[in-house]
Amino acid sequence: MQTDDWQTLDENFDANDIAAQGPIARLTLHSMGSLTTTRSKLLRTLPSLRQLNLNCDVSRASIRDVLAIAGLRELDVLRILPNGRPGGFARAKDLRVFRELTGLPEVDLLDVARCPGLIELGIQSSRLTPRSFDALMGLSTLQTLDVEATPFDDAMAAQLARLPELTSLHAGRTAISRAGLEAICELKQMRELDLWAISLSVDDLYLLRGLPALEYLSVGSSQGYEPILIESLLPLLDQLPNLRRLWLDGVAVPDSVKAQLTSRYSGFRVTCFASSLE
Repeated sequence: MQTDDWQTLDENFDANDIAAQGPIARLTLHSMGSLTTTRSKLLRTLPSLRQLNLNCDVSRASIRDVLAIAGLRELDVLRILPNGRPGGFARAKDLRVFRELTGLPEVDLLDVARCPGLIELGIQSSRLTPRSFDALMGLSTLQTLDVEATPFDDAMAAQLARLPELTSLHAGRTAISRAGLEAICELKQMRELDLWAISLSVDDLYLLRGLPALEYLSVGSSQGYEPILIESLLPLLDQLPNLRRLWLDGVAVPDSVKAQLTSRYSGFRVTCFASSLE
C-alpha cells in the first residue's frame, strides 16, 4: 500500500512482498505485535530505504538488522524490547534521526550514544542517568534533542553547552528548575524550546529574553503544576521579538487574546480554551 510517497507493509510481509514493492525510500510497518528477526533481515535487502517507521515492538536483535540497512537516515521505533544484547548504533554511519517513543533504559542509551552522525534524537520517557546523559553529550552534531518525561535535571541542562549545534530542545515534564533554564538560556543559538509542564514561574520564563534566536516556544501547565495565567504571560511574549510559533498547552486563553495571538504568530496553538474568561 502507498500513501503519498510512503509505502506500508503489514505484519505478515515476506520476501515476495518486498520484491513486489520495487525501490522504497520511505516505509512504515504498522499493526504489528513485533518485528521478527526473519522479517528484519528482509528489510536489509532494501538498499534505497532512507526513512523507516516501525510502529511496533522491536527486539534488540531486530534493531541491529535495521541499523545495518545501508543508507538509512531516519528511524522511528515505537518500542525497543529489553531482551538480548544491545548493539548496532556504532555502525549506523548514515543514520541522522532516531526517535524511540516508549523509553529506553541506560544500556540502550549508551549504545545510541555511539551513533556517529545523529542530528536529531528523541528519547521521550527514557530512564536517563548521569552516566547515559554524559555519553549522549558526546553526540556533538546534535541539533534537536527531545527528553520529554525523563529525569532530565539542572545538572544535565548545564551539560548542554557541550552541544554547539543544538538549536531545538524539548524538555516538557522534566525536573529542571530556574537554574536549569539559566543554563539553557546560555545557548544563544537556541531556536525551539518546549517547556511544558515544568515547575517554572512566569518570572523564571523572563530568562527567555536572553535567547535572541528563539522562534518557537511551548509553555503551559498540567495537573499538579501551578497554572500559568495568560495575563502574566503576555508582557513576556511582547519581549520575544523573533518568536514565530507559539503553543500554549494548558493555558486558558479568552477569545480576544486568542484572536490577537493568531494574527501575531504564523503558527499558534492553544489546547486549553476558555471564552468564559472574557
